[in-house]
Amino acid sequence: MNQILHIFSKDARRFWAEIFISLAITAAFVCIGAYLWLGKEDAQGQVLGVLAVLLAMLVPISWWVLITRAIHAERLVGDTQFWITRPYTWKNLLSAKLLFLVVFLYLPFFIAQCLLLVQAGFPPHLYLAGLLVNLLLLTGTCVLPLTALATVTSSFARLTLTLLGIFIGFIAVAAIAAFASNNQPAGMESHVGSRICFAIAALGFAAAIVLQYALRRVWLARGVLLALPVLMVATTFFASKYDQARMDHTYPVTQAAPLQLTYTPDPHSTSTSGFPASSRAMIPIDFRLTETGVGEGYATIPDAIRAQITAPDGSHWESEWQAMGWYRFLPGESHFTPGISMPMAVYNRFHSTPLKVHLDFAVTQAQAGRVTTLALPAQRFSVPEFGVCSGQTGWAPLWGQMTGINCVSALSEPPLTYVSTRWSDAACSALQGSDPEVLGTAWVGSLDREPAQIGISPVVESRVNLSNNQIENTPGGKSRYLCPGTPITFTQYTAIRRTQTSIEIQGFTLPQLKVEGNQITITQ
Repeated sequence: MNQILHIFSKDARRFWAEIFISLAITAAFVCIGAYLWLGKEDAQGQVLGVLAVLLAMLVPISWWVLITRAIHAERLVGDTQFWITRPYTWKNLLSAKLLFLVVFLYLPFFIAQCLLLVQAGFPPHLYLAGLLVNLLLLTGTCVLPLTALATVTSSFARLTLTLLGIFIGFIAVAAIAAFASNNQPAGMESHVGSRICFAIAALGFAAAIVLQYALRRVWLARGVLLALPVLMVATTFFASKYDQARMDHTYPVTQAAPLQLTYTPDPHSTSTSGFPASSRAMIPIDFRLTETGVGEGYATIPDAIRAQITAPDGSHWESEWQAMGWYRFLPGESHFTPGISMPMAVYNRFHSTPLKVHLDFAVTQAQAGRVTTLALPAQRFSVPEFGVCSGQTGWAPLWGQMTGINCVSALSEPPLTYVSTRWSDAACSALQGSDPEVLGTAWVGSLDREPAQIGISPVVESRVNLSNNQIENTPGGKSRYLCPGTPITFTQYTAIRRTQTSIEIQGFTLPQLKVEGNQITITQ
């Protein structure tokens, strides 16, 4: 223990400048970090908001410098390091470096996050689990990778070049993937795959660090790091296949469907879209549907769609499950246009004949829970179990008039919530007692509740995009106003079951396709 404290105190004295800069950046972020979510009505607020974003970026950069300097104080690359001639054991050396990071990185950052929560109106002691989860996520995605790379490089310059090479490689892979997946269907988000990838990465980085400290065999540790991207890509691929295979289990077919679907084509309505032509092009196929049957006190959310197409000659094609958009259905009737993406080769097989289409929808049924109705205040206000909200005001169209609201929550998105209120077409000072009549609604939050999502700031901003926020048929889209005292309601929903519902369409014809040069145009 004495040796650990000796190494720790030596590093603290030697790197006081790096420690001071890191702490100063963290303190400055605490002082103005609130401008990441506060309304920026004036020029000063906008400047401070930009500065807060820059400081949020500088915090992990300061970690990079601090970690690299501390690790390279006793280099692990080569065989001429001074520390191997001293009575250091690798376990004590590694423990001293971990203590250095705990004292000068984790502890200040934890305190900073608590102070930011207080500024936003959230008691930190109620979110200790989320704060620890956020630290764990930052450890796996930032601290461990930087530490592992520092252990297999001999200097700050070498590490910087390595990071630059990784960054360029990442951009190249992302560009190739984007080109290869041009117009590809949106796959289902794999929570299992992301969690496994995170665990593999964290274990791989930790293994590289321990191996390098214990054996100082640099290429063995580098081999572990080089293997990580391959393992993570393979994990992502197999996880997506696993999720596809498990969809019928995750969303079982039940007799009582949470909504009913009707095919309602509109022969007088057409839309045209275009995209670059390629042999891997995916053709978007839309279906105009009407949904009914959602029970009172419930909401139904379609998560994914799958299509089975059969031609008169018996030929058949079935798509994979494809993610859907942000549809949220409440009681009543509503029209929507879901779609699938079809490979060009499949389109060429079926485009000239009427088809039988069977659509399966993976849906989540949610039940209304806590309902909070209050008179809209002019100042910041708290919504129980949701977050803290404030009005959006600014210079335009009229100074001080609310044209919307922003809300923040602690560490993660709020629960899925339906927000409803009433707009005013005139400035609030000119209402003269008349009641606002135009309904404004918005969905905010998510059914997937996590203790925390990764972030330098523990405060998550949720913009409430209320519908009907502009007056139709006015030059430039004149804004409507939210007046203080207007009732605003927050209805929270929780998932109660997942299931499937389906519809069969007879005589469906695929949209018209035209190829001109390097452009595909779709009319449907």
